[in-house]
Amino acid sequence: MPYELTPEVEKQILEFKDKNKFGAAELWDERGLIPSPENIINSMEQTVNNSIDRLIDKKAELSTNTIKSIIKEELQNQKVRLDTEEREFLAETFFELCEILQVDIKRELNRYLY
Repeated sequence: MPYELTPEVEKQILEFKDKNKFGAAELWDERGLIPSPENIINSMEQTVNNSIDRLIDKKAELSTNTIKSIIKEELQNQKVRLDTEEREFLAETFFELCEILQVDIKRELNRYLY
């Protein structure tokens, strides 16, 4: 099914990209976790931001399936090994992104986690 990336949604996902999604210690504290090392945090941030960049690059030919494929590919191409809590944090961040996009990605995130 075709997907229209409206200017408003594009603006929202660019703001999401610019947001500090993993670097603030309080984000980890809220989850009852000790912050991960900087290389892990940077990799997680890069994974989300790469997905957003790819979505915007392909906005003329986007579909819900394309969105899901881009996210799945980015999750699979993680450059560092994440522990369970980091994977859950990353999955929840992608869930937030997909809420902005209004795309249901729960099944794909479950597969990633389990």
